[in-house]
Amino acid sequence: MYDTLLTLHSLSRWIILLVAALGVISSVYGLSQRRATLANQDRALGVIFIILLDIQLALGLVLVGLLPLEQATARVIHPGVMILAVVVAHGARIAQKRQAEAQKLKWQAAYFIAPLALILIGLQFIGR
Repeated sequence: MYDTLLTLHSLSRWIILLVAALGVISSVYGLSQRRATLANQDRALGVIFIILLDIQLALGLVLVGLLPLEQATARVIHPGVMILAVVVAHGARIAQKRQAEAQKLKWQAAYFIAPLALILIGLQFIGR
C-alpha cells in the first residue's frame, strides 16, 4: 500500500508542476498582452491547481503516517513546507477573488508563483 501511494504521490507532483508552469505562463502572457480580465483558461487552471494540491496534500499526509519514525526530514520538514504551500495557494486564491477585475490577473500570477516556489523548496528536502 505504501509503495502504491508513494508512486501516486510522486507522479502527481509532476502534474502539479506542469499545471503551475502553465498557470504562470498564461498569467504572464495575459499581463504582457495587457488583458483586463481573467480568461476562462486562467480560471480553469486555478481550480485544477487547487484541487490537485489538496489531493496531493491528502496523499502526503497518509504517507507521513506510514513512515518510520527515523525519517525526520520526510516526517516534519517536507510536509511542513508543503502544507505552507497549500495554505499560501488557498490564501492567494481568496485574495485574488476579492480584487477588482483589473487586478485579478496579477494576483493569478502570484497565486501560481508563490506556491510553486515553496513546492520546489520542499522537494529539496526529500532529494527528488
